[in-house]
Parts: sequence; structure tokens; C-alpha cells
Amino acid sequence: MRRLLLTLLFLLPLALLSSCGKSSNDKSIVTGDFVVRFDPIEGGCWNLVAMDNTIYGPINLDNVYRIDGLQVIASLELQHNPIIICNGAPVEVIEIELLP
Repeated sequence: MRRLLLTLLFLLPLALLSSCGKSSNDKSIVTGDFVVRFDPIEGGCWNLVAMDNTIYGPINLDNVYRIDGLQVIASLELQHNPIIICNGAPVEVIEIELLP
């Protein structure tokens, strides 16, 4: 009985930690005007730079928009677990279009 109680006391903090993670429904969306920039680091990375100079690293930027200096308006979803080697907060492009 004592061994069972000790085991449960040991496992309780682990169970609590695993249940406190972010929900898969937690979506952080960033919308605004951006400038597309090419960063030659590690063979080249495409970034979206916001008007406040925040850098975002899109994981799915379409080739049509891969023009250095291009001005776009976009909605981006922050990604919490991707593995990327480029600068900037990793994001997935939800919507993107050229600025008029």
C-alpha cells in the first residue's frame, strides 16, 4: 500500500505538467502589412517583416510572393512547435495578397 501511494505521489506532478500545455485550439493570429525579405543565412530564408520591424518566418510562403522588397498584406498563424533554422517567429501564412 505504501509503495502504491509513493508511486501515485511521484506520478501526480508529471500528470499535472502534461495537462497544463497549450491547447491545440490556441491560435495566435497576426494580421497586417509586411515586406517580404530574403535572408541569405543557411542557404536562404524568406521572411515577412512587419511595419514595427518584427520578423516572421513563414513555413509555407508561396513562390509567387518570394520577391525581396515585395509589399503584402497577410494573416499569419503563429506556430508553437516547428523546427526552423531561419530568423523570426515561425508562422503559417493563412491569407496573403499584394498591397495595392
